[in-house]
Amino acid sequence: MAEHKFRDILEHDMDMLILEEFSCSNDFSKIFLSKVGIENVTLCLTWQSKTDCELGESDMTVVFSDGYKKIALLIEDKIDAIAMPEQPSRYILRGDKGIADGEYDGYFVFIVAPQQYLEHNEKAKDYPNKVSYEEIKEYFEKINDNRKSFKIAQINLAIEKQKNGYQVIKNALVTDFWKQYIEYKNQHFPGLNLIVSNDVKPTNGVWTYFKTKDGKIIYHKSNKGSVDLTFNGCADRIEEIKQFIVDTIGNYYDQGYNIVQTGKSCAIRITVPIINFSLPFEEQIYIVNQSFEAVKKLCDLSEKLDILGINKMLLLK
Repeated sequence: MAEHKFRDILEHDMDMLILEEFSCSNDFSKIFLSKVGIENVTLCLTWQSKTDCELGESDMTVVFSDGYKKIALLIEDKIDAIAMPEQPSRYILRGDKGIADGEYDGYFVFIVAPQQYLEHNEKAKDYPNKVSYEEIKEYFEKINDNRKSFKIAQINLAIEKQKNGYQVIKNALVTDFWKQYIEYKNQHFPGLNLIVSNDVKPTNGVWTYFKTKDGKIIYHKSNKGSVDLTFNGCADRIEEIKQFIVDTIGNYYDQGYNIVQTGKSCAIRITVPIINFSLPFEEQIYIVNQSFEAVKKLCDLSEKLDILGINKMLLLK
């Protein structure tokens, strides 16, 4: 039997393995469908990285039909990445929207991950349905297919990656800085909703994020000198967003805003000074204060834009 070696395995690689198998094998689909009591259905659609501008991204969307109704599986895939806040509930929101938009008649939310992740990650426990990589590996071990050895090697690497785990190596300077950052925020900007995910920060743990009243995320990218109000998955709609902002507040650039593409998303950005983690917090209080002022300004803008209909505009197809 041939040997298969990989430099690394990413969640995207596992997404494509799983979606390929949904497309090729009814027996594979039964691994998921049997957990929710669905049978005698036909595959209609597979969609990798289905993104909603407001509600974020579903790693995999798979739609089946029984001849009368369409049922969707919305699947989150994790190897070892840290789960974001409210990720499970956003799958519910996207599922409800899919029904409202007529894409399907019902849905089930899954997480697929190594068994160790499913057992020990607190956020994983919030997903109503679960499939382990080990179950998928067992499926491949039983089939008579020339692809099986390659697929099993890929799954084994993903499982091993989770077992090795991601260990946060504490950087004392960064950790101490963020501790004082949080204390300053609580004292001077108590109304800002700072999301704190970990008390220990590594060397590259230099971003913080805030949640607005309407559920958007504002990132303080301290090493880049920017504060961004982010519109997830809207890179292809940046011109529409620019026009909406102009129609709402006029010349946004003169008011200290810029609108930029950030990967698959776009953001309204305010430029702030870069934080130097080799310097004491006390010497950079003016930078921290300026950054919090920028976050507050973007929170206020987000609320205004929400009232004036940007969410409705982004949800229009």
